[in-house]
Amino acid sequence: MSVQKTGDLRWFLMLIFMLGLIYNHGFAQTAHGTIEGRVLNRETNAPIVNANVSIIGTFMGAATDQHGRFIIEKVKPGTYFVLCSMIGFQKQELSINVLPAKRNTIIFELEESALQMRGVVVTASKYNQAIDDVPVTISVLKPEEITIRNAVTLDRALQYVPGVQTAGDNISIRGSTGFSSGLGTRTLVLLDGVPLLSGDEGSADFSTVPVLEIEQVEVMKGAGSALYGSSAMGGVINIITKKPEPDTSHLNLSFYSGLFSQPSYSQWRWSGKRKVFNGTSINYISNILGLASSVSINYHSNDSFKENNDFHYWNIYGKFRLKLNPNNDWFIQTGWLDSDNGGFIYWKDINHALQSGSDPTDRYSRTFSKAFYLNSIMTQTLSSRFYYRLRFNFHRNHAEDVEIARPNFAPEITGTIRETCAKTLGHEMQFGYQFSAQHNLTFGWEATLNHVSAIQYGNRQIGSGSLYAQYSVQPLFNLKIDLGGRWDAEQGSGITEVSQFNPKLGINYQLKENNIWRFSAGKGFRAPAIAERFISTFSNQIKVKPNPQLAPERNISLETGFRRQFNAIGYFDVGCFFNDFRDLIEPQLQPSELAVRFENITRARIYGLEVAQQLSFFKNQFTVNAAYTYLHTRDLSKMVNQAPNPDYNQELKYRPNHLVNLRGQYQWHSWIVGADFRYLSKIHQVDRLTDIPDLEKQVPAYVTDVQTGLKKANYSLMVIINNIFQYYYFISPGNLGDLRNFVLQLNWNYR
Repeated sequence: MSVQKTGDLRWFLMLIFMLGLIYNHGFAQTAHGTIEGRVLNRETNAPIVNANVSIIGTFMGAATDQHGRFIIEKVKPGTYFVLCSMIGFQKQELSINVLPAKRNTIIFELEESALQMRGVVVTASKYNQAIDDVPVTISVLKPEEITIRNAVTLDRALQYVPGVQTAGDNISIRGSTGFSSGLGTRTLVLLDGVPLLSGDEGSADFSTVPVLEIEQVEVMKGAGSALYGSSAMGGVINIITKKPEPDTSHLNLSFYSGLFSQPSYSQWRWSGKRKVFNGTSINYISNILGLASSVSINYHSNDSFKENNDFHYWNIYGKFRLKLNPNNDWFIQTGWLDSDNGGFIYWKDINHALQSGSDPTDRYSRTFSKAFYLNSIMTQTLSSRFYYRLRFNFHRNHAEDVEIARPNFAPEITGTIRETCAKTLGHEMQFGYQFSAQHNLTFGWEATLNHVSAIQYGNRQIGSGSLYAQYSVQPLFNLKIDLGGRWDAEQGSGITEVSQFNPKLGINYQLKENNIWRFSAGKGFRAPAIAERFISTFSNQIKVKPNPQLAPERNISLETGFRRQFNAIGYFDVGCFFNDFRDLIEPQLQPSELAVRFENITRARIYGLEVAQQLSFFKNQFTVNAAYTYLHTRDLSKMVNQAPNPDYNQELKYRPNHLVNLRGQYQWHSWIVGADFRYLSKIHQVDRLTDIPDLEKQVPAYVTDVQTGLKKANYSLMVIINNIFQYYYFISPGNLGDLRNFVLQLNWNYR
């Protein structure tokens, strides 16, 4: 054994020994007590499920089960303040004296509140934190907001979040991304804190996550690379799934069926068949083989109103909970997706807007995908002030693009044109230590290995590693400061080794009760995806060439904001943000040849304003949400000779200047009616490298959706009309958004 390996083994054994000492010191020296109790609705006395209960000044806490019960074990004797919070309710703080070897009981009775901003989030600092204490803008999307809109996949629901644009799996937060065609997102997508991006294209497939399993979605806006590394330069989307409880049994069934309206223009009607869509989802939470488990099976089918844009997929998902000891939580999470998707990318022209212009006249393409992931996440609380979280994850994605002959054409032109198999192995070790209620330290390391075998990329392997830390201090009762940073390094065969350090600063200051000022500053970066570095193919008769020497993208992000809470009415929030991007990766036409390759050519600047308000009337029966985002974007790129490029000082491509989201909802007893309105201003700058016809037909988007129905304790029946006024608009170049469609949805749950 080499000296280096012997040294590494010695350090590893020493770490295990130290953890054992801490464990024994934390739990073996004192007779501990237990805090247990219930969380109830003060008005109805009904139990509140999934409320967060935490002991202030420690990492210890629990969530309530279906009966509103919770239990926190191994609590050192003493007097504590215990905090209970739940979105939709006012938080409550109670004092309790914990006696040794006793079961100490506490009851919370929460009052309902319209404040959807209140609650607990984990994304901002990698640990549970009251949203009032977060120095960045975070939007929280709850499962009922997803269900009432019949958002089959999460990207459908994200388009209602302020400042967020969606085009399928292409997600942009505050203009951080234009239209990337599925390559290299600048928004990091996490599933319970585990990266969900593919190893080849660096994109997320939201079809792998059943919406019935979602507990909440946290959308953090601004650079998150100081804690999360690559791809978080534009923001982070963390999908938090439900945690199965040992004594919980729950069956949830969801069915929907819908149809599209015919287009208003006769020349667009390429098919005489009525286009329909439907889906079925089953979610079962119970004990399976002695484990608290949550299992989902889902099937979705959509004929699509566009030629060769139909899709059919099914997935199965499971989450299993183990407890090795009272202060241990171990989750095994797995999922499988099998999908068949059409290859519509853009239209033929404006007179044939629903027919595929990206497919030749004699054949069309389809993509067959299979995805599998397995995550292991274990959290061990070693003492009331020290914990660690250990994570291993594996993700495999196989995609095959096949050309199929159209009717009356020769079958020999069929075959596989693109195929890729991407595997990702990941590991993270995170530690948390709380010196006191005012001092908190989070630190750890992370490692990832991506291996890709593809027709268009070749055989590639790239590894990355990182170290990160964040220190939070509260020097005054109304002031909280976060300081942190992360160092990342990446290497692999055929690429230039890169490393990057990204610091962050966050300040949260309570001016007076219910008035909070925040400030954040940080650096971000994104390492190029394997696809961007090594792609070699043809697209629209243009050769796409590889560029292994691509450098990482970088940015500096600043934000300041103010939030005013109105106790029983709602809230008002305003934020100003600034982003300076360098070395952005864009396709660049090569001189003297009909070829394109990705280059670090773009420097850009984005600043703007985001305002959001929620008001509630008539004892929360009528609620209004309004949000407005203004984006000022500028392309500051220069050529190799430092001359301004043709788009210098112009708006960035595919970014609107104005985004508006409005929602009104009224609920009377069991009846509910709601409406959403979305506005995106006209996009002025588009890509000159493509030959998509009639791109100048771009218009502003005005989209209105309505929902109405009956919502009972154990079932709901909804009628939904999306794009009720049949407005035509682009979601991506030459690609129209959904036509008006009608949906009938039935949800039933049994506890």
